[in-house]
Amino acid sequence: FESKEECFLELHRQVTNTVMLVVKQSIVFDRPWVDVMRGGFETYFEILTAQPRLTHAILVELANMSEAARRARDEAMEVFGNMLCELVEDGRAANPDIPSRPLSPLIARGIIAAFLELVVSYVERGETDRFPELIDTANEMLTSVVLVSVADRPNAVPVAPSATPVPHG
Repeated sequence: FESKEECFLELHRQVTNTVMLVVKQSIVFDRPWVDVMRGGFETYFEILTAQPRLTHAILVELANMSEAARRARDEAMEVFGNMLCELVEDGRAANPDIPSRPLSPLIARGIIAAFLELVVSYVERGETDRFPELIDTANEMLTSVVLVSVADRPNAVPVAPSATPVPHG
């Protein structure tokens, strides 16, 4: 590498690809859709928790480096957004009886940006041990956009949101 930044950007690329692969492999639609997606978020947050210093470097330092680093972060968010769209479509195909709508890449990216902002705030405060509370929040963000309520579709069958209650408040 010609610079530390070039090395760091390659590390970012490899970490991003590995995280995506592990999360995708963890998602098998063998139980209710909402529970499967929650499991994907659990896997994601377990990865982040396993290496808190690397998580800090990737999520916080990258955003403050250079234009090339900003582009790398932007590209990673786009890739994660596309992956989320694909997973939603897989879930919809595996659960055609659940009223749902496709996830657009722009909305997927917004969801990713929102929960990454929460993750970064926890990382910056050294509170990665609190990541588990973000799992239900991330899942609720996704399902609130994708699942169609019965009120929106009068002929739709009601859907139990999840076997795991989502705390509010």
